[in-house]
Amino acid sequence: MKRVALAMFMLLMVVKANAVIVELNKYEFLQGENITLKIYTSGNASLSIVNDTTVLSMNIEKSKTLEIPTSKLSPGIYKLYIADRTSEFLKDIKIKSFKAHADVSIKSKISGKVVVLGETNIPNGYKLKIRLNSVEKEVEVNDGKFEVSFDVPEGIYNLKVIFGSLVLNETKVYVEKFKIESVKAPSEIYVGEPITIIIKTNAEFFTRVVLQNESYMLEKTARFSSLTGEIEFDDLWLKPGDYSISIAVNNSKNSDYLKLPLEVQKSFLDVKVESFDGKKAKLVIFAPSNHRIWVIGYETKKIVMGEDRKRVVDIAANNSINVVDQMNLAERDMLKKLESNDFESLPHLTINPKEKSNEKTSEMSETSKSDTKGLPGLFAGSITIAVIGGILVALFFILRREV
Repeated sequence: MKRVALAMFMLLMVVKANAVIVELNKYEFLQGENITLKIYTSGNASLSIVNDTTVLSMNIEKSKTLEIPTSKLSPGIYKLYIADRTSEFLKDIKIKSFKAHADVSIKSKISGKVVVLGETNIPNGYKLKIRLNSVEKEVEVNDGKFEVSFDVPEGIYNLKVIFGSLVLNETKVYVEKFKIESVKAPSEIYVGEPITIIIKTNAEFFTRVVLQNESYMLEKTARFSSLTGEIEFDDLWLKPGDYSISIAVNNSKNSDYLKLPLEVQKSFLDVKVESFDGKKAKLVIFAPSNHRIWVIGYETKKIVMGEDRKRVVDIAANNSINVVDQMNLAERDMLKKLESNDFESLPHLTINPKEKSNEKTSEMSETSKSDTKGLPGLFAGSITIAVIGGILVALFFILRREV
């Protein structure tokens, strides 16, 4: 290694004292491409690129690397001549006719992750410079495509795609702050109902969602490879009261946060007799979604309430039908209650289908009290929060802070 270094040193000493040396790795160039050459000289060298109609010349005072643009040179064969007071260099070079172009699209334009995709007619192996304001990166063309990423803060940037000395494409890019764009979540539910939260951001994200009040907290986390993600809290049996849903999202170095209100209301149970022929009754049952309702006549049926909080049941019966809400009771314990006909601790109704009414017996629990006109189960609402220009649009009180 010491011998190689010494040899290189001696060569440079000779170059500086006695000769001009030129490093040029190729002799054919596409029109628009820069001619890159390294020149070692003792000083006061001259460079010329000439053909029958064109002369390009310059003086070189010291050894350096030159980038000579070919965008203003017409296609053809040129003489490249470089000389100083001790020696000269002469080679033919060729400028090939070529009209380069490039199209770009922005895959991601979020602060901390700006990804530029492009297509071009430039052959494989050639390199382009992608400039985002003052930040510049070089990227190689592969199968007519290129991709490059930048880590920059939010703001408005000028994007340029450069081939040699030619600007092939120029456009403005608004780099956004990573943020929650919208959230769809219930504003109120009934005891036992699940909670589905749909979060939309402007980039892939990781989220942490916390459901809580003064005495309760439940947390879920998830990572999404898309701009929209869904978090579900199922089999919830929260006590009635006021809660909050806290949503934190992050992506790379950025984060955002929302806090939404949630009211959990008391359960309800109602039944309407649609028809009865003396042997079979058709009932319409109203109860919160996800509740397991047992209907007991000559036979016993179990149903699970859907999102509309309404189910139709046909059941063989005589003058008495019991409708019982299992709530969050384990099924084996529920079966024991059914065997002993002990429903006192659960929401329940006893109806006479002959009367074709849904009057409730005195045994009905407090959580069962309602009437069929204006059933509460039909009015529990949801909320969609949209973020427009940094402002949350909703008719509910919302807290937002930077994380």
